[in-house]
Amino acid sequence: MSYTHVIVKMNPVGKNKAVTHIETDLEKNFVLEHIITPYTEGYPVFIAGARIESNKVESIRVFESSQEYAEIYRGVKNKADMQRQSGSARGVMIMPMAISKESAIRSGETKEITRELFNGAQGI
Repeated sequence: MSYTHVIVKMNPVGKNKAVTHIETDLEKNFVLEHIITPYTEGYPVFIAGARIESNKVESIRVFESSQEYAEIYRGVKNKADMQRQSGSARGVMIMPMAISKESAIRSGETKEITRELFNGAQGI
């Protein structure tokens, strides 16, 4: 089975930073029909429990994996912990690293399929 993960970055508002919404473990067809296609047609999309107007979206990135997000996160965290422990064993003091949801998705454990879905939505 494949899992689709979506990262939607909003346009910044005034002096506020851009907000990022993340949805994980979706079906590819759901993402195409309910996020990408409405976005390309200028309609609102529903993501992370919010209705978002298309013109307020700065970017959408879509990733696919053979594992659920929780498994990806555990794998990325375990790798980071092992690197930290090997550094500590060599006498290098390394602070624990927080792994964000976005960085786990973009870690290389997934395949980016943004272009594929946008092309599909536009019939290319």
